[in-house]
Amino acid sequence: MKYVVCVPDGCADEPLDSLGGRTPLEVASMPTLRSLAGRGRVGRAAVIPNGLPPGSDVGNMSIFGYDPARFHTGRAPIEAAALGLKLGPDQVAYRCNLVTIDGHGTMVDFAGGHPTSDDAAPIIKALDDQLGGEVRFRAGVEYRHIMVAPAGWVDAECTPPHDLSDKAAVYPTGPAAAQLRRLMDASRDVVGGFGGKANQIWLWGQGFQPQMPSFLGSLRDREIDWIIAALKAHSANYKGGAPNGTPASAPAAPAAPGGTPPVQGERAGATQPAPHAPNQGQPK
Repeated sequence: MKYVVCVPDGCADEPLDSLGGRTPLEVASMPTLRSLAGRGRVGRAAVIPNGLPPGSDVGNMSIFGYDPARFHTGRAPIEAAALGLKLGPDQVAYRCNLVTIDGHGTMVDFAGGHPTSDDAAPIIKALDDQLGGEVRFRAGVEYRHIMVAPAGWVDAECTPPHDLSDKAAVYPTGPAAAQLRRLMDASRDVVGGFGGKANQIWLWGQGFQPQMPSFLGSLRDREIDWIIAALKAHSANYKGGAPNGTPASAPAAPAAPGGTPPVQGERAGATQPAPHAPNQGQPK
């Protein structure tokens, strides 16, 4: 059996005055999604463990059955792996955005004008040529790139640039902040020389390469554990008892493979309040 997992990350957007206070998602025509919902099961799932940032990197890890509390080390190493980069145990990856910050220190555009990958590649090469050495810059996609640094650079508090849109730029703090700020400041001469909308880099999302088991192999083991837990729960219910004090009429729902909570919901057509999720901004 094959599955298609569609994650419309960021589609909720924000309420707009031009739409009468509604979001673009609320007024959008979505016949395909409505059809799928009408023929499927609608519910909610908690995919962000307590204490972890509510980002797509954490959420998608949960969706694929990996426990973020165990495997998530940061956004950058996941994107580095997607680029085919392998980090050594003495290396840490940082996400390296091309951004636009105005003369007042305001984050005008966390995507630096959305350059194409072809336009961005020479900028990243120039950064590596002129600022590389102890660190290395690796080209990614459009405005999203990677910087690989020594492990000692990991200790910093960094704010995602998309959280600073139209706000004052908040630079890194912590033991590694000085090195990061030095590179971000020095990048202005390099990035600004290309004449695009981006005028510097922004470093964030750092982490070490996660040690994750094979998806297919571990999924098989997790599914077996999940099925056994489900059978035990329902067996207890039929015998008149239930685990964890759950009423006999409602057997305890086991955790889904990898520790991700199962979707809880009703068949399509039942009335159910829409979930209220914190705004996550635009796709990142």
